[in-house]
Amino acid sequence: MSSKKQKSVENFVKAASSVKQYFDANIKYVLKPMLDVYWRTWSMDDVQFLTYWSDDVQKTDVLIVKEDSKQLMFEKEDYTMIVGIECIKVALIFKNSNRAG
Repeated sequence: MSSKKQKSVENFVKAASSVKQYFDANIKYVLKPMLDVYWRTWSMDDVQFLTYWSDDVQKTDVLIVKEDSKQLMFEKEDYTMIVGIECIKVALIFKNSNRAG
């Protein structure tokens, strides 16, 4: 790896660590900057969701992760970090004879 590329990776790792410290969050998740999109949170029954979108991208729903019955949402000054599960739609095909119960 070239020195310039190696420096870019090192800077990203340091920045990710700095962001986690900023939010006082000891998390082991991938950071995904979403600074140019609109977002809102909402709930259905007792489940909390995040929806985000932009003028160019359709709305995406994300399940907000809970830990110890608390949503992992960290708000500080001008930024909010939300830990969520971003899913894709999958068509699952099962063999009917393997259905249990």
